[in-house]
Amino acid sequence: MTERAEMIEWIRGEMVGPSRPLTDPESATFANRDFTDLMALRRGPLAWRPAPDAALQEALYYDRESPHRKYGMGLLHAPAVPAINPPPNQAAQAALQATDTIGAEPGADEQPDEVNGNQAEEGDEADDSGTSSSAAPDASDEFEVTSPDVRHPSTIGISFCVQLDARGSVVVRLPQSRTFFWQPEGTAQFQLNGRYEACTRRWTDENGVAKNGPIWRRLPAVLPDAAVTIDRNELVHGRVVRKDVLMPQGSPLALRVEVFPRRLQGQENVWLLTVVLRNSTDPAQVQNAHESILYQTFFEAVVSEGCFEKYPESRRPFSQLDSEEQSLALLYRESATWGIGHGCAAGWDADPNQAPESLYADVMPAVQLPSMTPDIELNGTQVRLSMRVLGNLPDDGTGEAWQFLENLAAAYAAWIQQKRAETTGLSANHALVANRHLDSCDACLARINAGISLLRNDARSRRAFRLANLAMLLQQIATKQLNRRSLGWNPGLGIVAPQGDYRSPWSIYQSGAEDTAKLGYWRAFQIAFLLMSLDGVRDGQSPDREVVDLVWFPTGGGKTEAYLAVVAFYMFHERLLMDAGRPGPRRDGTNVLMRYTLRMLTTQQFQRAASLICAMEFVRRNPTTTGLGNISGQRFSLGLWIGGDGSPNNCDVARTEIGKFRRGDIEGNPLVLTECPWCRSEIGRYDGQRPNTVPENQWNMARMRGVSNDGNNCPLLHCPDAACSFGQAASANWLPVEVIDERLYERPPSLVIATADKLAMIAYRPAAGALFGRRFLAGNLHRESLPPGLIIQDELHLISGPLGTMYALYEGIFERLCSFERDGGWIKPKLIASTATIRGADDQVRSLYARTETQLFPSPGLFMGDSFFWQIRAG
Repeated sequence: MTERAEMIEWIRGEMVGPSRPLTDPESATFANRDFTDLMALRRGPLAWRPAPDAALQEALYYDRESPHRKYGMGLLHAPAVPAINPPPNQAAQAALQATDTIGAEPGADEQPDEVNGNQAEEGDEADDSGTSSSAAPDASDEFEVTSPDVRHPSTIGISFCVQLDARGSVVVRLPQSRTFFWQPEGTAQFQLNGRYEACTRRWTDENGVAKNGPIWRRLPAVLPDAAVTIDRNELVHGRVVRKDVLMPQGSPLALRVEVFPRRLQGQENVWLLTVVLRNSTDPAQVQNAHESILYQTFFEAVVSEGCFEKYPESRRPFSQLDSEEQSLALLYRESATWGIGHGCAAGWDADPNQAPESLYADVMPAVQLPSMTPDIELNGTQVRLSMRVLGNLPDDGTGEAWQFLENLAAAYAAWIQQKRAETTGLSANHALVANRHLDSCDACLARINAGISLLRNDARSRRAFRLANLAMLLQQIATKQLNRRSLGWNPGLGIVAPQGDYRSPWSIYQSGAEDTAKLGYWRAFQIAFLLMSLDGVRDGQSPDREVVDLVWFPTGGGKTEAYLAVVAFYMFHERLLMDAGRPGPRRDGTNVLMRYTLRMLTTQQFQRAASLICAMEFVRRNPTTTGLGNISGQRFSLGLWIGGDGSPNNCDVARTEIGKFRRGDIEGNPLVLTECPWCRSEIGRYDGQRPNTVPENQWNMARMRGVSNDGNNCPLLHCPDAACSFGQAASANWLPVEVIDERLYERPPSLVIATADKLAMIAYRPAAGALFGRRFLAGNLHRESLPPGLIIQDELHLISGPLGTMYALYEGIFERLCSFERDGGWIKPKLIASTATIRGADDQVRSLYARTETQLFPSPGLFMGDSFFWQIRAG
């Protein structure tokens, strides 16, 4: 957290000011507005003291910098031109409508008190202290929240609600400095509410030539205890209260606090106040306009003899909110909005269910979001489900692995039951929504229990489940435990080779040496999602096949591994069905499509998915070594289908790009992979010094490792270490990773990672039909294999707006391409989507996929911070 706070501190210093110097500033002494600098070449920060006991203030001089150019936030300018007033009988009403979005304005029978002929309350008359309360609306009574010149604003404000007793008051304070909640203890306060004076810096350069230039010195713009008090008896509905801020002697600035009060209907002694700080300096009285700017603007409001009330966010009754708005109202009922900002943010520091002590106007707001953890505890013990144990799930239904699964389902059921009991303490509206949430949790629980029952009763599913757990464990060992082995010159072998000793995930697994502190265990939501997905991906006619499962979890929680586990189970299960001799097309074509919207994201995910595919292929290739039995079909493989900008379209282009890479003309392996996904040996070009034993004309070829041509002269990927299972001499044993479009069509990979724009090109690439199990033979379309039965859509929230519109046009086509007929009906693909943030998921799924059922997982409970599968991290 210290690093984050330091970053915010630095950004605020640069954007709002005063900037935080990297070194201690040197002191400057001014004679009137002149600073005689004794250094010929001045570098580094400067500061000065307006008085001997005053705090240091910055002085800006470097490269003729000035505060109005250096700082872009928190500036209040003097008004450039007089405001144009509305017609007399519209002024007050226009102000109400401009600032009021929650229904505090009076009805037809409730106009501002003066309009109805009432006398002003005692103390409302103007006095000699700079205080005034406007009388009946007229041309001089315009209340502006926003500035006419948005580039040079002269006002900022906040609106909030207060309950005031008869002797209550609201105090608006303008501090000279403040410590923000996000600053670590002991950090210097930020200086606030300052102004700058234009001065002259005089010095003699290294050649003895007299020089002069501008220097701006900062001063506090307000007095140490600057504040304005608005008493309860000054508040009249719809009448603006204006009070000048007492300024330091000689200050060119004039500041005014304006308060626009409205009574809230149906709430006794509760007022909606809009408090505005205005730079009311007369520009005609200031010689330098930049000296009339208030910098680092900040004010706060506190209440005496009263309290803040929650800001009413909506006028609509609860019954008129849509289902998602009702859910949010329940989940965030302990949180509250206490104010809104005008030209700034309204800030407050308060714990949930606690009213703040003050509200403040801040031009650079910062909020600390609660940290969500997927690591849950039951009876004081963290829920950890071992991949190794589940990978050896016994056939007899007994043992530790089965107990793990049963305990997880039982704990979830108990949590749902407990939350049902807690709904009795909720309001009727919230209880209705809470029970709807828990009904969704029950649906998830039913599918989890169905998955456990399937594993007990179906041997093929049980074996696929075991294999998926093993493959995921091997993948984690490869990506999280093995170290990258960089290329280097090996003088003993006389070749460029990976440095260090070869280690494989399988050897580590066999010896039980996996690092259990950071890998090898499922988070509770991951294994739960796998269990609830089993039947929908296994059985094309399952009711779950029509449901779009949406994995909704904070970033970094493990969404990717949750759906990769489902991918592994489905592909293993399809191969085991081939063992059973099922009639019909083959099941070892493209099984899964994973789709992304950003190509950069696709490349990152590709590196992770490659390790899983290598683990699955290792298990398939080595039935004797692993002792896991034969797995039918062609190799498990991975394909990247993202277009020419990300990977080559054909072998000719690939050879050309690889040649450029060997020579050093381009950076980055054109075949994408930078290391072996199995042993992490570097794939690419060694950029170290050429040894004398290698001729210069042979060096480019010698220093390139991990890419070689196959028998058809097409560049393919392999491990540069011959000891690796994927680095042996025969090209059939090379890496099961394809990145060249031409190769994808010839040998459709089991898992294809693609982008939406590439899928849109299928109409122009008949050969791409092979990815959907279709191929032209002798001019006739032939069903070669079953189409993909599982579609993974990552980052669903990105498919919105114009992109979502275009996406939806293709979705019907893709679904039909991924469907096939059986027993007189169509078997559709299973859809799984993931996202870290989404709004309107049901509507988006219906618009994109024409599917009417969406299952959000984990389903929320009674609070946003507790869905059983995630909780707010303490501290």
